[in-house]
Amino acid sequence: VSPVVIFDPLADSFFISFDYADAPGLQYPGSTTFPLDTLEVRLTQDCGQTFTTIWKKWGADLQTINSPNFPDGNLFVPSAPSQWQNVKLYISPALNAANFQTYFVAKSNHQNNLYIDNINIYKKILPQRLKSQGYLIYPNPFSQSFIVRHARPPANLQSIAVYNSVGQLVYRKDLNGTGITEITVDVAGLAKGMYIVKLFYKDKTEVERIIKQ
Repeated sequence: VSPVVIFDPLADSFFISFDYADAPGLQYPGSTTFPLDTLEVRLTQDCGQTFTTIWKKWGADLQTINSPNFPDGNLFVPSAPSQWQNVKLYISPALNAANFQTYFVAKSNHQNNLYIDNINIYKKILPQRLKSQGYLIYPNPFSQSFIVRHARPPANLQSIAVYNSVGQLVYRKDLNGTGITEITVDVAGLAKGMYIVKLFYKDKTEVERIIKQ
């Protein structure tokens, strides 16, 4: 159980991240039907009287090593980074602008060991320019690469294109709505000078000048 986290009205978003490791047991390996070992993340805003479940996995969906269909009678102890899985949860929609606590609930059905580590509860405050224009391109000037950043995954961003000073296309990345919040554009092979960056959305095109040092 976490301490009470004070809600900050100036924050644009809240997140919970953690790592976990889990292995199959001897009974029903690979099952998602039987009530196997379960890990659940809950939020409460009334000191544990009511809860909102924000993440829940069990059985094959929870296991992080081996084939989920392979029974394992040995007590599991993580021995490599690859046996851990990272989870990052965007929790702002569940907060209702109030203080909260996080509960990690493990329900055992005598399968195998479950480990949790590196729990972080944090907030993000976005730059005002990012909030006002919807995107940022930085750093400018840059040396090897620059970042195209959005406040949320840009579902309407179709592609990113870079043109040189005479209008020739020197870089293009097609996204078709699959872009993430921070997209790295690596143009290390281009000569120094000024370039034009165009962001092609479904309903508009944004144009920015950027300088490579």
